[in-house]
Amino acid sequence: MARIPYPDLSQSSEVVRQGLAQLPVQLNIFRLLAHAETAFLPSVLLGRAILGQLELDPKIRELVILQVAKETEARYEWVQHIPIAQATGVTDEQVALVDRGVLEAEVFDSKERLALAVVREVLREPCLSDATFEQVRLHFSPREIVEVLLTVGYYQMLARLMTILEIDIDAASGTQVSDAAQGLQRHREERPQTRPTHRSAALAETQPVRAAEGTQMMTIEESFQHLRHRFHPSAATGIYKVVQVVITGEHALNWALRIANDTCEVMVGEVERPDTIMILGETDWLAFVEGTLDPVNACMMGKLKVTGDVLFAARLQALFPKP
Repeated sequence: MARIPYPDLSQSSEVVRQGLAQLPVQLNIFRLLAHAETAFLPSVLLGRAILGQLELDPKIRELVILQVAKETEARYEWVQHIPIAQATGVTDEQVALVDRGVLEAEVFDSKERLALAVVREVLREPCLSDATFEQVRLHFSPREIVEVLLTVGYYQMLARLMTILEIDIDAASGTQVSDAAQGLQRHREERPQTRPTHRSAALAETQPVRAAEGTQMMTIEESFQHLRHRFHPSAATGIYKVVQVVITGEHALNWALRIANDTCEVMVGEVERPDTIMILGETDWLAFVEGTLDPVNACMMGKLKVTGDVLFAARLQALFPKP
């Protein structure tokens, strides 16, 4: 029995309820995280990024997580990540050796042994020794080094929530969480072509709206074309999503973004079966496009209403980085 009760979701914010509903499996760790309403979605998104968007080899990532679970005595974390680790190529023998603390065995390659040693040292000492760090610099890129440390820190944080609050251990959920983080579930589905139910015949008639003080005037149409040109294909690998954007206000109009792997199509009008619906005012939409409106904060403040996949809405800006 957990030391504190799991939250009553009927009393939680809409963002938390929808975010939890969009997770592939309702694990107790996610339910407990929902107590921290303003930190819930950012923490889940960070976890998704770690599981699905790192440059770090997934097998090394999972060995790092298993070592964190071992060092912190987080049985919950260990149970959940065994099947994920196995799916990345971690063998039963390697799992058993991590469990026994035998990290120098020949079944690990040199980079894997170093990663395991780094985790042990990070969790036992305040700083990596010069000797260890020199080896790290030889085997890992600067990006990989930061990603290893982020992975250690994130799963240590979860581990302490698990052990201190004595979260009830869920049965292993297989690879559902990691698959969702990588967008594999959507990729496996045969999704029909999405067509707008109607199109506007007067695109050029949309009026300019000021996005924020001191910025140039931009029409809603221009904002969508701006997004199309900023689209980053490699950031959308494996993603198949349709986003309906409902612009409210004087120049109300429906638009849609259809993201299919490495392509992005801008459409005008309502679409059938969108994955995510975003409803917001003209100036707030333009601020979102400019990157000055954070979607999570906007939801909390009531400026943005999201139905459907709220987690995807929260990471949508990452697909359209500013130059």
